[in-house]
Amino acid sequence: MPDANFDWKLLSPEYILVAWAGLLIMLDLFWPADGLGRWQRLDKEWLGYIAAGGALISVLVSLIWVDNDTNFAGLVDINDYTTLFRVFFGLIGVFACVASARFVKERLLHAGEYYAFILLAVVLRGRHTLARSAGRCRKTQAGSTRHCSWGWR
Repeated sequence: MPDANFDWKLLSPEYILVAWAGLLIMLDLFWPADGLGRWQRLDKEWLGYIAAGGALISVLVSLIWVDNDTNFAGLVDINDYTTLFRVFFGLIGVFACVASARFVKERLLHAGEYYAFILLAVVLRGRHTLARSAGRCRKTQAGSTRHCSWGWR
């Protein structure tokens, strides 16, 4: 059995989204109502743009693994298919945060929670897709084709 690849940086786009979600909750919870020094009150609409920025950073970090075929511990394949869905769901998160910024400003009390849930939904949706893409592949006797079994062992 080959050694497992525990290269944790392969999961960095997901780590960025989770950390950014935590940051949004902390900003919403602890930012003073009258502002902080020369920075005025943190507007709920700005939280949406900050959340979109985090999702966009995650998308850009995902692009590091274009044309790279590796896996994390044999559980998650990191390849172009993975990168495609990381970018796809990340951009959906960017769009959802920007599109809902004015609505959240007018109607929601705790905007940080809302945007954190959007970012965590992007992580979970991406995790589901990545977990389904992880298969055990081996070369056949001919050496040119691959046989993949999709499922848990």
